[in-house]
Amino acid sequence: MLYRIFGLIVNAIVGQFFYRFWVRGAETVKQGPVIIAANHPNLMLDPLVVNRVFQRDLWFLAKSTLFRGPVISAFLRWCRLVPVYRRQDAGGV
Repeated sequence: MLYRIFGLIVNAIVGQFFYRFWVRGAETVKQGPVIIAANHPNLMLDPLVVNRVFQRDLWFLAKSTLFRGPVISAFLRWCRLVPVYRRQDAGGV
């Protein structure tokens, strides 16, 4: 329930800055499983916009180095981020 309230607040804030979207082929992803690939040069903007556009339960991938520390890791997992362990983050392994 807290996640949904948080999502509504974030969507309202994002909607203040980005209020008009054009999405091609959105009707094909209304139901069922789907992978949405958005490449972004910034830290957090694209996942917020994608979440607002598609308005469905989404999970996002994030590099594992963001999940350092128990508090931030718990918060990121609560926000439905999944850690991705990359070869260059393994410390030379």
